[in-house]
Amino acid sequence: MALCKHRSRVSRDCLSNLPIELQYEVIRHLPLKTLGRLARVSQLFREIVTPILYKQDADEERPRAIYWAASTTEADDEAITKVLDLAKQYGGDLNRLYFLGTWRSPPKATPLHIAAAIGNMAAARRLLELGAEVNALGRENLDPEDVADPSIRHAADHGTVNILHIFSADPDANITDGADQSYSESLKELIDVPIQRGSTTPLFLALRHHNGRALKKLIVNGANIEALNEFGRTLLTQAISLRFTSSDAQARLWYNGVAEQLVKSRKPKISGYSPQEAWETPLTCTIKALENIPADYKRATQDVEAMIDLLLKHGADINEKSNEGNTMLHALSHDSFC
Repeated sequence: MALCKHRSRVSRDCLSNLPIELQYEVIRHLPLKTLGRLARVSQLFREIVTPILYKQDADEERPRAIYWAASTTEADDEAITKVLDLAKQYGGDLNRLYFLGTWRSPPKATPLHIAAAIGNMAAARRLLELGAEVNALGRENLDPEDVADPSIRHAADHGTVNILHIFSADPDANITDGADQSYSESLKELIDVPIQRGSTTPLFLALRHHNGRALKKLIVNGANIEALNEFGRTLLTQAISLRFTSSDAQARLWYNGVAEQLVKSRKPKISGYSPQEAWETPLTCTIKALENIPADYKRATQDVEAMIDLLLKHGADINEKSNEGNTMLHALSHDSFC
């Protein structure tokens, strides 16, 4: 019995025999990989090592803890939440920009962008609760074709990107938070924020990416449907333009449905624009679209006639001038419509 006890004492490692304050000093200078192994030895070492691990990680050029929690698709919600809480507690930067790839001009995104873009809602919710900046800056001047992984493509749109941009651009995203409240309702202060250097608001992203759920939620929660995009168009005139110029027949049907619903809802302006507002009126926009009709679009003239009839029925003024000084008749005189 005494021999067993003696052997037990001899087999203990040197670190365990040191006073606790000396253990801490030794551990503090160990490399990260060794610390990780040591944390699995015992609960005591785990409690000593955990703060050191997270503090060292926070000082790394590319911290791993928060990035792992944001980008994982396999861990359970409890593990994700715990890692984020510890990372924040020990100095982790929730808004750090991560390069997404190794090509020449990789996009950058914050952990919140990454989590939202891949559907990691546990991380997205916890990051928001911990104070992550929803309007943090993403990669500028990115060509979306450069992004190898389509799941992050919308998280790296030009300029400033917030969580509503991401959800609006992804028809498959869960657009409600843990309390089953839509993000366009809980984050109303972001609802009309444009992407920097582009003026693309969440509304236009939802339109472009055929995200009917997000489009409806944004409008219901007060999104400005008269805001202008980078082409000087409102949501209605952009939908009308794409309704006739898109090369995809199914996409044209989608844009036509949006345009018709907007007109019939009487929510957007059909006429009465000041010269400083929209670049085109809905009527002049409809006529001008004929300049860029796809070659295989055989019913274009009939569909333009139907759109004009719809606009006139709901109050469009054929004598109203666009920002360019053109009325509907001016636009017609420059086209082969007649």
